Amino acid sequence: MRTLGEAFGETDDDSPAPSTVDNVECLECDDDQLRAIAEDYNQEGDTRLNKNEFGSALDFYTKGIELKCKDDQLNATMYTNRARVHFCVGSFDEALSDVRSAREFQPLHLEAIGWGASTCMEQGLYKEVIKWCDEGLAISFDILMQ
Repeated sequence: MRTLGEAFGETDDDSPAPSTVDNVECLECDDDQLRAIAEDYNQEGDTRLNKNEFGSALDFYTKGIELKCKDDQLNATMYTNRARVHFCVGSFDEALSDVRSAREFQPLHLEAIGWGASTCMEQGLYKEVIKWCDEGLAISFDILMQ
């Protein structure tokens, strides 16, 4: 898979790649191209998150989300990953918003449910924690019974 730098001709490895949404060329991208670019942004976000570069990770996940590719699983993953960054920096309202967005794309996304429960726990929203956990357990049980 190509790097973001290769995809966009980026030379400074520490700066986020330019948004393809701002680029007229990308307005003509097909679904497969948008998905590939979004995957690149997500992968680079993961790399930055693993280095605890939270600001850069947030930027990459946001750029991937802004592409609005038609891959619901990828969108759910990017929202969940961005929620994880928000959680790490203590932006719990934003984290909760992102996990809810992730579930709009993939209602059964267990990782989003886990981050939703963790975020509510950090905020002391214990009844909400129970709801998130109950939903996760129900989904897990359904998966096991298949």
